[in-house]
Amino acid sequence: MPSNIEIKARIRDYQTLQNQLNHIAEFRETLYQKDSFYVIPAGRLKLREFTNYSSELIYYRRRNESGPKLSDYQRIVLSDSDYFREVLGLLYPIKGSISKVRKLFKYKNTRIHLDQVDGLGDFLEIEVVLQPDMDPDTGKREASQLKRLLGIRNRDLVRGSYFDLLISGK
Repeated sequence: MPSNIEIKARIRDYQTLQNQLNHIAEFRETLYQKDSFYVIPAGRLKLREFTNYSSELIYYRRRNESGPKLSDYQRIVLSDSDYFREVLGLLYPIKGSISKVRKLFKYKNTRIHLDQVDGLGDFLEIEVVLQPDMDPDTGKREASQLKRLLGIRNRDLVRGSYFDLLISGK
């Protein structure tokens, strides 16, 4: 199963951080996403829909802890999100959904997301993609170095998903 090391944090100044990222990382694209989360027995399952009508089903396992954390995931690209949304709704109850605008940057083997999440605010996600021969501790060090480079404070770190934040009212 593919893995990455993730850090998620609230950000204080979206424009300043975007300017920093423009200097150190390669901007890839702006994405408009809606993530719908489902109740499943173990792990997390979400249907991610894009405004161009493409979608993907993402299953992942990750602990809710602040700082660099290991995330194991599987991703399936879907051709018909309406059909899969209907089928998933028959199989699993839906917890709820969040929408966001995501600016995707690439820095070495790391994906950096600058997110504006409806109802929650602005966030940064750092995802160090673990290569098959890469130790998770190496990925954690890389994520921590990038966190420091971007001036992310420990008190800004987020433990869970955006949906977790939304339902907790934080």
